[in-house]
Amino acid sequence: MRSTRRPRTPAAITAVVLLCAVAVSACGSDSRFGDDAATASPTVAATATAAGSTPSGPAGYAGLLEAQAEQYGITDPPVVEVVRVVEPSEQPALIEDCMAEAGFESDGGGWEVPMDQKDALGLAMYVCYAQYPIDDKYLTPLTDLQREKIYRYWVDVRSPCLEDMGYEIPDPPTLESWLAGGEDWAPHYYLGHLSPDEAAEAQTRCPENPPDLYEP
Repeated sequence: MRSTRRPRTPAAITAVVLLCAVAVSACGSDSRFGDDAATASPTVAATATAAGSTPSGPAGYAGLLEAQAEQYGITDPPVVEVVRVVEPSEQPALIEDCMAEAGFESDGGGWEVPMDQKDALGLAMYVCYAQYPIDDKYLTPLTDLQREKIYRYWVDVRSPCLEDMGYEIPDPPTLESWLAGGEDWAPHYYLGHLSPDEAAEAQTRCPENPPDLYEP
């Protein structure tokens, strides 16, 4: 497996927010606060997991926004006018542009600000995600037919594509075992820690989702 760069260490007293890539599974939230730094990964809308699960609490995108507000300590979330509903693949770039307009320039993988700007950063993040929501159809549990479509796409298309890029992807379990949840396998589990450029390249060359996943 190709080597990837190590995550950078926050300098001085900073808050760091990472921009998560949209993929088949929802990006988990993670917040850590210490004497020297606060590091957080925002909750980002994505397609439902291959196992068909969705976040707890309110359904769909509203639930993800509520979780994000809680993560960033926003007790009275503002009412945000939706600019437009977007495709999952569009959202990261739109969020990055929106954050730049709010005064937070990304380094390509996230945002780093002084600790006293942490609350402002979290609020801007919430507003940007609220302005460019993802259709709730991408957050509903997948049907068995959709899950089978994902499996066959991963086995026949994405895994070979990633292997051609130099990544080592283990052989998959059988379809029956995977559908039953007996073996948790996905090509992206084996990519290691990717830099933003490497993640973007992998997603561009070997898209994570089959293009016809939501077609009838």
